[in-house]
Amino acid sequence: MVRTKFLRSRPSRDVIVQPLRQFKRRSLSLKLTILITSLVMTIVGATTLLSIQREQRNFRTELKQQAALLSDSLAITLRDPLYRLDASLLRDFVATLGQYDQVFSAAYLYDSQGRLLVDANQAGPIYAIESDPLGQRLINSSGPQFEWREDELVISRAIAIGGQPVGAIRLGLSTEPLQQKVAAVRNWGIGVAAISTILSALLARWISRSITQPVQELVRGTQQLSQGNFEQPIQIQTGDELSVLADAFNTMGRQLQQTLSLLAQQNEDLEIRVEQRTETLSQTLKDLQDAQAQLIQSEKMSGLGQMWLALPMRSITR
Repeated sequence: MVRTKFLRSRPSRDVIVQPLRQFKRRSLSLKLTILITSLVMTIVGATTLLSIQREQRNFRTELKQQAALLSDSLAITLRDPLYRLDASLLRDFVATLGQYDQVFSAAYLYDSQGRLLVDANQAGPIYAIESDPLGQRLINSSGPQFEWREDELVISRAIAIGGQPVGAIRLGLSTEPLQQKVAAVRNWGIGVAAISTILSALLARWISRSITQPVQELVRGTQQLSQGNFEQPIQIQTGDELSVLADAFNTMGRQLQQTLSLLAQQNEDLEIRVEQRTETLSQTLKDLQDAQAQLIQSEKMSGLGQMWLALPMRSITR
């Protein structure tokens, strides 16, 4: 079972390892371009995301402040009609809210008993008989209460006169303006990210080429040196460490060429001396051979002379 799990995990591992191996085989210029571009994209993306979050917080704070100010104004405006339950003013309130349906997604008005009096989605006052549980909670609440929903901000508060609650109001403010602002910031961030990515890719390409071209020139020069070609110096005029390294390679090449030339001259001189010594030895050996031949010849002549002298002496003796 363990072996089966291990074998099953290998394909997922290869999916990660194989691209890394292919990336290692790429040229240095391409790897630097990808790394620098990815770094810039990460920084720009993180900055854009933080900007969107910051703007979203600012917009939310701004919308909450506007909602609180609006609820305070409506509470001051509606406390007398609620206290007197003035139907005409309540109808005017409903009509006014209907004119700003793009701002208000919902509006509810409750009396001092928590009964629903006005629903902006319905024409005219309602005058519900039974108390609404939500309205009762709002009547007993203190201060404004905020509730963020997907497409609206709901603000609720009690309306009081002299510390005595006379009703409550519940408003739903559309967050569409907020979403539009966030979308505008997001689109701006995407545009900046796209432009930054293109510029960073071009800059990364230029930086990588400024690094890899001298390195490639060094590689070409060292290959020429390894092949014994010392007549093509490495031309790098960047003024940095690579230029110093190229000058060091050129100096090493010249010194190596001088050393090889000196060795070649010494070998040539040595060959000339060996040839001269060989000729001297050959002449000496020839002279020795001639002397030896003359000596042998003289010994032969001396032997013959002695033989001729010995013949008469034998005849006399007889």
